[in-house]
Amino acid sequence: MLIRCAMAAKLKGCRNRCFSFIFKGRRKNLDLIASSKEEAKKWVSGMEKVMIGMHNLNRQQNSE
Repeated sequence: MLIRCAMAAKLKGCRNRCFSFIFKGRRKNLDLIASSKEEAKKWVSGMEKVMIGMHNLNRQQNSE
């Protein structure tokens, strides 16, 4: 799951560049700051596509 970085409000100029990877279980979250707003959008979009692909693959495997 991806969400906007909670620290973004505290970091000047980073609001549109921050994002986080939120993991299940005991793993720590990964907070990142991209070099630009456009780069952050690419990362988030790419990870969303990976997550959708994994979800679809799991659904396909469960139906077999």
